[in-house]
Amino acid sequence: MISYIQLNHLRTVDFITRDITIGCLSHADPKDYYEIYTHPSMLLSITHETVPSSIAHAQAELKRHSQLQWTGEGIYWGIYKDGILIGMCGLYSWQLEDKTIELSYEVHPDHCGKGIATAATRYALRFAQNTFRVDRVICHTLFDNLASQRVAEKAGFRLIATIERDVYFNGSWRTRKKYEWRPPRTTT
Repeated sequence: MISYIQLNHLRTVDFITRDITIGCLSHADPKDYYEIYTHPSMLLSITHETVPSSIAHAQAELKRHSQLQWTGEGIYWGIYKDGILIGMCGLYSWQLEDKTIELSYEVHPDHCGKGIATAATRYALRFAQNTFRVDRVICHTLFDNLASQRVAEKAGFRLIATIERDVYFNGSWRTRKKYEWRPPRTTT
């Protein structure tokens, strides 16, 4: 596990594109979080269980995501435009024994197709390599979520499996694609 001390430097904000920043999630963002996850287009690619039912529920979800950092289980960042939360990117399910961690990314549909999710994913991969010292990062996409698959591929992931009826998703079994990223090998 990564300790609080090792992750404490993450209070900074970095630019991932000319006008988009990535930084620690703020507890002041529940309204923006709620608007992202309740947008009708988002409901097609996220499970209903993760959709906040209220601003208070969104606040609790933000807290849960930010606590991953303090327990050493992972980290989520907010993606911001003009100080407004427009998405999230996170590393979670850290598996110390095989040095694997999972990645997720979500961007409000109004900001999709602009390279934001790809830039945030690349940021998270650099962090995973440098801080968690991972051997691999895994991400899953729904079989029909072509935009998410393009993000993974542009960020350097490679498809390793298509898993039939892998996840019970909003009332039915769905097929997912599994992607893997490995850090570049260093030569001595």
